Amino acid sequence: MILFVHRGHDSALTRSLLSQAISMISDLSLTTPTASGTATTNPEEIERMFWLLYSIEKPHALRFGSHSVVDDDLLVYHAPSKKRSGLFTQGVTDYSGWEIVNYRYARLCSVIVKTLYSHLSLRMTAIEVSAAIERLSGMLESWRLSIPAAYRPDRDLDGPECHEHAGDAIIRSEISLRYAEVSLAIHRWVLATSDCPPELVKAHVSSKSQCAMIAKRVLGAAHSCRTDSGTDWPVVMLPALSAMVLYILMRRGDEGGDCLPYLGIASGFFGKLCVKAETNADLFAEVSELFLAAHPKTLGQYQTPPESMRGSIEGDPLRLQMDHRGICETTGDFGCFDFPQDIAESIFDITSLDDMMIPT
Repeated sequence: MILFVHRGHDSALTRSLLSQAISMISDLSLTTPTASGTATTNPEEIERMFWLLYSIEKPHALRFGSHSVVDDDLLVYHAPSKKRSGLFTQGVTDYSGWEIVNYRYARLCSVIVKTLYSHLSLRMTAIEVSAAIERLSGMLESWRLSIPAAYRPDRDLDGPECHEHAGDAIIRSEISLRYAEVSLAIHRWVLATSDCPPELVKAHVSSKSQCAMIAKRVLGAAHSCRTDSGTDWPVVMLPALSAMVLYILMRRGDEGGDCLPYLGIASGFFGKLCVKAETNADLFAEVSELFLAAHPKTLGQYQTPPESMRGSIEGDPLRLQMDHRGICETTGDFGCFDFPQDIAESIFDITSLDDMMIPT
């Protein structure tokens, strides 16, 4: 079950399994001793199982915008902690070290949801939101520094590409995707607003630049990620989310034509997955439409976004028919972009190959 929910392909089923598993752990913790005086289950094992599920459930809630089944204010278990020195000297062979890293990551996901994506965040002023983003960025940096140096991603994800499938390379890739996912969750908040107080212009520009940089790094490294049958959620959906982020930034004029090659990379990446039958074919078509819609020939037709598209671009760009973290809320399937008819017609109004050339 853990291996299945960790991939996270079906959001509804994953949430159901996590809820049942956490409920079972709660029941086990309340089990009375047997007649012989010994507990039916080792309390330490129960606690360890709980934190394992916690480390999966919190990122899941962040990805799909769902309510967490675990209330951090009511936890009865002690958080994993460093019990001895030299915890990471043996790399991945000492799982207790990764247990701490995973817990801190899950805790960060929980704080992000409560701070930026809960109903309480609607009462925050623009200045309070900016301060929260800065505070969360500091927490993200603290988590990054807690990762063993051999697996720690750079702040700009500008590290060596991992082409081999060795264990260490897979871990480095997974950690980098986690960092990118949380960084986008923190900074893409600024994409949901078109108004910015003068005193926050610098902070907004910084967050937009961070979104663009992370999105480009994710797409630039997409082809080097390991893809096989049952590809994990981040490997598929982070490139899709990155393509959407770059498209929004281009539509708003925050980024220029240098983003087009990355949208092309996204189209090729999902084309490869489509050929290997590892994703829904619609996802390839929809990401390809993003590339074509962002092309200067199409983009130049509109001084302002079309009325049918203006709400999603000038309002909350993450509340499209596709869930803002990449999975359809109703079906749990990959890929639910839905483009307006006038955009679709203009995208495919190309009469020759010369029309598709990117100006130099």
